[in-house]
Amino acid sequence: MRNYGLLLLCLIIAGCAQVVTPSGGPKDVAAPVPVAYFPDSAATNFSGKKIVIRFNEYVQLNDLNSQLVVSPTMNTPPEVSIRKKELVIVLNDTLKPNTTYSIAFGSAVRDITEGNAMSNFRYVFSTGATIDSLSVRGSVVNAFTVAPVKSVLVLMYTNTGDSVPAKEKPFYFAKTDEAGGFLITNVRAGKYKIFVLEDLNQNYLYDKSEEKIAFREEVLDVQGHLDSLRFRMFKSAPQEQARIKVSQLAPGRFSFQYALPITNPRLVILPDPQQQIYAEYSRFNDSLQLWLPKVHTDTATFMMYSGNVLVDSLRLPLRKPEEKKRSIRQGEADLRKLELNTPTLKSGMMTTDRQFVVGSNNPIVSINAEKIVISRGKDTLTVQPTPDSTKRYITFATPMLEDSAYRITLFPGAFTDCFEQKNDTMIVRFKVARNSTFGTMNVKIENAPASNGFIQVIDERDAVIESVKYAGQSSITFNRLTTGGVRLRFVADENNNGKWDSGIYWIGRQPERVYIYPTVLRIKAGWDLDVEWKFVP
Repeated sequence: MRNYGLLLLCLIIAGCAQVVTPSGGPKDVAAPVPVAYFPDSAATNFSGKKIVIRFNEYVQLNDLNSQLVVSPTMNTPPEVSIRKKELVIVLNDTLKPNTTYSIAFGSAVRDITEGNAMSNFRYVFSTGATIDSLSVRGSVVNAFTVAPVKSVLVLMYTNTGDSVPAKEKPFYFAKTDEAGGFLITNVRAGKYKIFVLEDLNQNYLYDKSEEKIAFREEVLDVQGHLDSLRFRMFKSAPQEQARIKVSQLAPGRFSFQYALPITNPRLVILPDPQQQIYAEYSRFNDSLQLWLPKVHTDTATFMMYSGNVLVDSLRLPLRKPEEKKRSIRQGEADLRKLELNTPTLKSGMMTTDRQFVVGSNNPIVSINAEKIVISRGKDTLTVQPTPDSTKRYITFATPMLEDSAYRITLFPGAFTDCFEQKNDTMIVRFKVARNSTFGTMNVKIENAPASNGFIQVIDERDAVIESVKYAGQSSITFNRLTTGGVRLRFVADENNNGKWDSGIYWIGRQPERVYIYPTVLRIKAGWDLDVEWKFVP
């Protein structure tokens, strides 16, 4: 008996030593699965007001407002709620007769344990005797960047009138996914107008000038599955001249912005039309920077003319230079103080094909060359600084010798701006890079999509590195490209006005076409890269 008790004690201790915390098993990675529909999925002759979908586990809704798509649209959206393992849909609108409805939840339905989402879950029913089964598939890109556009509406209308997107809600619609793709299912055979809309106010109407749009000129005839529609989305260009914005940036400094370019712009300021002004118009004459050195009145009337035709008139209160300056917050620039910069320097380096330029935020009215010292190595150079027509960019025309070091010193008083302010000391040191550190790209062009345009080298952020006008030539060479990955962009300038033009829906004008070379190109130092760009007609 004594040995038996000892044995029993040992077994108990051994058993206790082997106890471990139970594991939770493998992680749940499965999405919920529907196990029952009331009424059945793809039900016909539907006439109810309530739909219940039962799942194999408890579910939740995530981001339903942006995921839910009901097509055709309903004037009053359905109420969607969760009841344990059930998804409950209450229809609050009168349903159209003989119509197939699709209620798509995207990835909103998830389990409550791990948040596993169902992908593209939808419920379909018909108020008629059959389920419409055709589909329309395609993609949407930004008209200029050619990048996919996500989360915008693709709208289909049975009314094929041109004004329909501004007056009616669509019959069918879908949202684009992360890759800009869309799919509209359960479509009835017929003819439709189709649009893409950035619906900023979420009313399914094209009723704001800021909203982007894409469209097809032709009516879409759906008689079978369509799977290759492509849309180029754009913000409509303005059709009428208007003042967009006027800002008094600082005492005596103004900014004007207009909707359209102004031909032969001319500014008159009353009550003193003869006072000295410095005006700098943008390249296309749709904006203006203005400097008014002397302010003699509390208010002034600014009158903008196109030749002899008055375009705009605006009366503004004036801030006088002698007034106490407003407080400048930390990190904020004083927009009136004379500030200098070096726009032609890139990462502290120059190239042999550039000249050194000093830029100013205000027009420079006088230059004291005695207070400017330029040296290359140990040699002091004699250079005559030359202002451009705006008087804001001063060029130092001296040969840039490769692999050479330069030093430019601007002592106080070298420059005086239109407000009689003088510069502080500015010292600029830079080197001129060796030509062998750059690469060259030769682009051979075949079947160009337009006779006029621009071939551009762009970086990964779509910033333009180099741009060359295209006028039918068979090849273009880009010199002194820095090493790394670049892309090519062709901008079709169909009206030959020197810029890319957006579309205007109300006159049926599509945006000018833009093409991106299909692969990233690698520039290597000292190498010539030959590229063949064949456009498909």
